[in-house]
Amino acid sequence: VQVKSEGLSPLDAALAFTRQSPLADFTSHALDNAKAEGLAQITFALDLPIDHLEQSKVSGHVGFQNSALQLNRHTPNLKQLQGSVQFHEQGFNLDNVRGLGLGGAFQATGGMQSVQQGVQVRVQGAVTAQGLQQDTALPVVQQVAKHAQGGARYSAEITAHHGSQHVLIRSDLRGLSLQLPAPLGKHEDESIELAVAHTVLPQDIQEL
Repeated sequence: VQVKSEGLSPLDAALAFTRQSPLADFTSHALDNAKAEGLAQITFALDLPIDHLEQSKVSGHVGFQNSALQLNRHTPNLKQLQGSVQFHEQGFNLDNVRGLGLGGAFQATGGMQSVQQGVQVRVQGAVTAQGLQQDTALPVVQQVAKHAQGGARYSAEITAHHGSQHVLIRSDLRGLSLQLPAPLGKHEDESIELAVAHTVLPQDIQEL
């Protein structure tokens, strides 16, 4: 049995499909609580050998059309998304995915080549003090950002394997000034190496 489909669809509908498909397990349910707005160009192909269902194949892609996406209530809202996500029965690949988040532009690469390898996504981007102040997903950061001006570049590594999700964010904070008491305050031309790591365990994902 072969099934093929193509068309323009609400991105939120594509997420609903993902939650009910094997991709939910493959991605460690990272999209279970995601919310989206806007449209996406979606192609989908399914090949089901009747006598050998274990050899079933699925492939397709989701093309963002200036869409908006928030993975869960603890993550920033991503806007004006462009690029696409190519997927198959074992995982997915990010193709020139880019957009705006926390006041600055970002670009994401990587994906999941197989279930054994898990999710490996890399993000390069920038944030602004104003963007951090306006985003309610990160309340602690939002409070600190009230004392900041300017902006800074960052890199992030996101991995998911065996149900756990790990996020590592790095920045030298150059370009961002902080009007805080010593030793927390800094001028915009100063560099302070910052590394923030966060792990979400399987039992925590359902609570996000």
